[in-house]
Amino acid sequence: METLYLEDNQIGDAGAKGLGEGLSNCTKLETLYLKGNQIGDAGAIGLGEVLSHCTNLKVLDLGHNQIGDAGAKGLGEGQLGNTGSSGQPDWRCRPKVSEKVSTTAPT
Repeated sequence: METLYLEDNQIGDAGAKGLGEGLSNCTKLETLYLKGNQIGDAGAIGLGEVLSHCTNLKVLDLGHNQIGDAGAKGLGEGQLGNTGSSGQPDWRCRPKVSEKVSTTAPT
């Protein structure tokens, strides 16, 4: 399997941890879409713990989840261990739409 598309399935932290465990031996996975799944720090940390085993992972989309600083750190640690993929992986974590930052200058 090279691509796994699980956007908007509301898997949450427990689902992300379980998915991470299931993917720990999936060395051919190149693209993983987990956008909009209510994944928080615990789920991101769980994914980060196994990402170093996904040596061909090039795209990880975690946009529109609730990942904070601790989760981002856990993912970053997993990325540092991912030395098998060529080039810099494209790991996306965008804020939820409701968290858009205003570009209007204060008055």
